[in-house]
Amino acid sequence: MKTNRIDKEDVIGIADFLGVQLTEEQINEILENYDSVAQDKTETWDLIVEQMIDELPGEEFKFYLDEKITCWMRTTFKVKGENKEDAKKKAIEFYKKGGCDEIGWEHVDETNEEMSIEDNDGQTTEELFTIDGETIFDNAKDK
Repeated sequence: MKTNRIDKEDVIGIADFLGVQLTEEQINEILENYDSVAQDKTETWDLIVEQMIDELPGEEFKFYLDEKITCWMRTTFKVKGENKEDAKKKAIEFYKKGGCDEIGWEHVDETNEEMSIEDNDGQTTEELFTIDGETIFDNAKDK
């Protein structure tokens, strides 16, 4: 169990877990006031820091980041054949005739890869938005 001493990395870790970006000033405020807040509490240090972050002054605004990636998708289907080699040929024919186009697909786990601007013909691959959809950053324009 953690003692009363917390450090900057503790505060940043809790903030990251909460999805909150803190300024250096806010981190220092939490560090300076932690002991006085914690002395009357029975909660664990991390819950105290979480509460202190929640109680920081200021209005909270939400944003979202859209990122273009590449990934693999898998279409599963069955083919009957007289043997495995015959079935392989029929599977290729089925694919070439567009048979897979009407079948749904599923994402192949752990195949996501970030896409660079260069891989995307100079077009944006990361866009930052306000929660109501206003674009405030585009990595192709703001290199």
